[in-house]
Amino acid sequence: MYLSSARHMVTAISGLPMSTLDIRYMLDMAMYLAVFGIFVLKVAPRLHPWLASTDRQGEIVGVGMGLHLANYFWSGIAKVLIGPAPWYWAFENETYNQIPYTIESGILPLGHIPWLSQFAYDALHIFNTPLNIVIVLVQLLAILCVLKVTSILFDLLHIGIYVFGGLFFWPWIWNNLTIWWAARSQKQGLLLNTKVACISAILLGAPVLGVNSAAWLAWFDVSDARQIYFEAVTKDSHTVKTPSAFFTSHAYSVSHGYMGHHDVAGQYAATQLASSHTLERNEKSGQCVAPSAFTESNYTETREQKLDRQENLYNFLHYHHRKMEEREAAVGRGSWYLHAHHHPSNPFLYEEFNALNLNDVVGYNLVMESICHSLKDGVVGKKVLARATEYYDVR
Repeated sequence: MYLSSARHMVTAISGLPMSTLDIRYMLDMAMYLAVFGIFVLKVAPRLHPWLASTDRQGEIVGVGMGLHLANYFWSGIAKVLIGPAPWYWAFENETYNQIPYTIESGILPLGHIPWLSQFAYDALHIFNTPLNIVIVLVQLLAILCVLKVTSILFDLLHIGIYVFGGLFFWPWIWNNLTIWWAARSQKQGLLLNTKVACISAILLGAPVLGVNSAAWLAWFDVSDARQIYFEAVTKDSHTVKTPSAFFTSHAYSVSHGYMGHHDVAGQYAATQLASSHTLERNEKSGQCVAPSAFTESNYTETREQKLDRQENLYNFLHYHHRKMEEREAAVGRGSWYLHAHHHPSNPFLYEEFNALNLNDVVGYNLVMESICHSLKDGVVGKKVLARATEYYDVR
């Protein structure tokens, strides 16, 4: 409750949206186990012995596991349904496009090592389809994990997703490890009613049912996309790209580019990382097609909405910069990299910013660029089709 309410409160205060994608589904499971766990242990014995039996406890545990595993299963279903044929995503999605994009956005952990980045890119290019097939099958088979709990260790796949895609799903990895550890401590194993409860909860997680909607994660990784980021502007008008981690609690939202998701004339529609949900974007990916050729859109700002967004962003940057100046004076530079979230910045990609004295910064540019990305010799090739900036003074 605290985590959820705190994010909503910070959003209201700062005016900059805070994402809940990294904790939303964890909170569902945690709140369910807390409420029903207290009920079966403290309240149920006062009502009826049947309600307080160990069988009921096992069923509650099974539903809790199902709430979590449903996110994998229904994301697998989403990948099957996103294209014109069930196998379309597995054969046509170019997952390797994430590598140049995440290097440019500063979150790929191996992005500062050119030869390793190129090796990863080439390897993913070669094994793209087999890996996509494995991802879909693993997610679909998540519904059967409760039958053999050690199979939940498939989530170690997320380590590879972080290394090659910059997406660090640490809460999900941690959650799966705790489920595995708790289940293996039961000498008799999970009971049949626990397994039935788990599978039932997974099936009831279908978003279309609206009971407890599971994650529905499926998109196409495209090479032509919009980058949204901040640049620090110094007293001598020099600009330095700023890591999303610098924005601490808002780092995940800044990495998603929430401050620039509105439609911009002549630019690709803003998406999270190099993703798209439309077939036309996927089929023309890599062709560097003009943004005007696509119908994909988010929303067009009215004059009032634009002024309101800019005022909120000005206030946020102004007060955040002051806070970070105080932190720099107290503990030195770089402490912001210790903030854990789904898109941690790679500090080795921000050497210029790491050497920057925040007292020399007079403002920030919000940058929105539509770029055709490529990778050669581990270096990102950028063809900028359109660029828009907004300056925010912090002095």
